[in-house]
Amino acid sequence: MSTGTADAIIIGAGVQGASLAFHLAQRGVKVLVLEKRFVAAGATGRSSGLVRMHYDVPQDTQLAWLSFQYFRDWKKQGRRRVRFTRTGFLQLVAPGDVHLLKANVAVHRSLGVPVDLPRRGRSWQACPLLLYGRHRTGGV
Repeated sequence: MSTGTADAIIIGAGVQGASLAFHLAQRGVKVLVLEKRFVAAGATGRSSGLVRMHYDVPQDTQLAWLSFQYFRDWKKQGRRRVRFTRTGFLQLVAPGDVHLLKANVAVHRSLGVPVDLPRRGRSWQACPLLLYGRHRTGGV
């Protein structure tokens, strides 16, 4: 039986536990992760892995924007290979909600998130396969 010690014991190796272990280890903390099955065995392993910044709460947007930097620059950090494909995001709103979308875009811009608000009827340029019904505009 090992008599090793750890500075921190993390229960669960999903996205939260793995991230916590990763960041603590980067700070020199001796970490032990306990997982009853295998890494990402629960909901984390069945996630689509979407990284987006378009949230209504500014703090969520800030956290997502900081997280995005890790994914985007993963290889530059000398990390193992992770497949990350940058795609984009288009949010459609009903005509009566355009003012809410514009306010949300302004918050994102103030936080440094590169976001665009296509002119009315121009969302098709960002997403050519978009079919219009009662939705008329989008934030990219």
